[in-house]
Amino acid sequence: EQALLHIESQGFWLAWSGLLLAMLAQLALRRADLWGLLPEWAIFMAMNLYMLVQCLRHNIWDRRLEPNPRTNAIASAVLGAVLLPVTAVTFVRNAGRADAGILLLAVCFAALPAALCFAVLQLMAHTYRRKRERAENAPDEE
Repeated sequence: EQALLHIESQGFWLAWSGLLLAMLAQLALRRADLWGLLPEWAIFMAMNLYMLVQCLRHNIWDRRLEPNPRTNAIASAVLGAVLLPVTAVTFVRNAGRADAGILLLAVCFAALPAALCFAVLQLMAHTYRRKRERAENAPDEE
């Protein structure tokens, strides 16, 4: 049973990573056809939403990462760092030029999801801590 759970977990993260890399590569390597990415994006977001809801429902956080602002800021910064070159290449290819306005737009389009990620992680961490405190302070049922 443990081996099966481990295999399923690795399969989920392999599919998640593969979808993310495929979408980023498609955006960076060709003119952006956002409608063409819709099926992958829908599946990717459904996977994310499912994991988010189930982890909050069962009050589960990562085994290694702490639910605190520092960790959430680092995760959000990593997201921004991954998105920045992809958005920059995409915007430069679609505009046909690389000027300050295009690069500033790319920075904004990388910073916005990073900020949103930080906000969602903070909200999830707050919910997790609140539920954990309630569970710890609940009277034992015997």
